[in-house]
Amino acid sequence: MTMTAVLLSWAAAAVCAGLSRLLAAHYWIGAALFTAGLALAIWIRRYGPAATRAGTLTTLPIVALLIVPGPTLPADARPRR
Repeated sequence: MTMTAVLLSWAAAAVCAGLSRLLAAHYWIGAALFTAGLALAIWIRRYGPAATRAGTLTTLPIVALLIVPGPTLPADARPRR
């Protein structure tokens, strides 16, 4: 793993940690940024091998937000029953 990949993974994980807190505090803004971040990470892959590696490394922490348990949704973001 190159130094660039290590720094990119660290930066993406730090951004995703902030995104996780934003999802807990302001669900709809966090969800919009989650969608935009994932779309950007996938879209950037079309610009050569280096961009493909960067997009792939960035996608991992974003998708991990879906898997790792976080705080429960705020009351206004929960589905109505």
